[in-house]
Amino acid sequence: ASAGIGYAYDLFDNLRIGVKAKYLVGLAAANANIDQMRVDMSSDAWTVNTQATMSAYGHGLRPLTGTTDENGNEVPTDYITGLEFTGVETLAPAGKGFAFDFGLCYSPIKKLKLSAALTNVGSIRWDAEAVINAQSTGEVAFSGLTLDLEASGEDAIAQLGEDISNNLINMIQFKQIAQQGAAVQKLDSRLLLAADYKPFRGLNAGLIYTLENTAYGQFDELTASANISLLKDLQFAGSYTLFSDYGRSFGFALNFCSLIYLSWDHILTHVSPQFVPLDVLSTQFEVGLRLPIGKYKKRDLPKLLYFGK
Repeated sequence: ASAGIGYAYDLFDNLRIGVKAKYLVGLAAANANIDQMRVDMSSDAWTVNTQATMSAYGHGLRPLTGTTDENGNEVPTDYITGLEFTGVETLAPAGKGFAFDFGLCYSPIKKLKLSAALTNVGSIRWDAEAVINAQSTGEVAFSGLTLDLEASGEDAIAQLGEDISNNLINMIQFKQIAQQGAAVQKLDSRLLLAADYKPFRGLNAGLIYTLENTAYGQFDELTASANISLLKDLQFAGSYTLFSDYGRSFGFALNFCSLIYLSWDHILTHVSPQFVPLDVLSTQFEVGLRLPIGKYKKRDLPKLLYFGK
């Protein structure tokens, strides 16, 4: 969650700049990175060699060890098989930080606007007692799955899906390592370049290019969008990604009274010819509220307080 204060200023009639400072609060987060994975496939079994790291953040978060065998008996393990939140301390913020957004908007001709923004420039600091670090190095053997032919169709499919999930987790066996002090996590910053054209009243069409800088590298995408003003206080927007390193996506948004917005987007993941997902399938829903304080006057600095994600 975040709360921020933003300022905007008209340098000229056709050029506006703005900045926003955000205070960030995080309850929990987790990320994993596979640096290397080698799979040797034989007719009897797969042998998986991995080098991977994982970090999880959250008060009351503890790693789980142990699994069950085919007879349902508990089997202890020396690697992490899951994560669990316990106690009321899970409601306490585990991380705090700051971030900044910068932007400008330029209108060279009537009905055309060009804009640029740099967002999420900052970091979040996670409390030392809320950090769990783990790494995976070594070799794991995978001998396959067994399908119960006597079970009903839905039960058999559900059991097979659970077995696949458990075996995928076990292929990368994370073992907890010591954490020294608090952890500082750099935010994924974004550079956005956009063009917006208004052919006639009530319709805007545009293109937006996004370059995201993450811990795993840089990713870019180009998205086309359209905004329709159905009524004075009701706007509808739709978008579709023309190309992206993450996979194709589409989304919709509704804006009420220029103060409340609802948005939904969905990423169509890349798959292999065998329909094995190569990227993360993602659906995101957002609700936002904006409360303007005071009246905006040209060449003044309007004060805007934002609440939301």
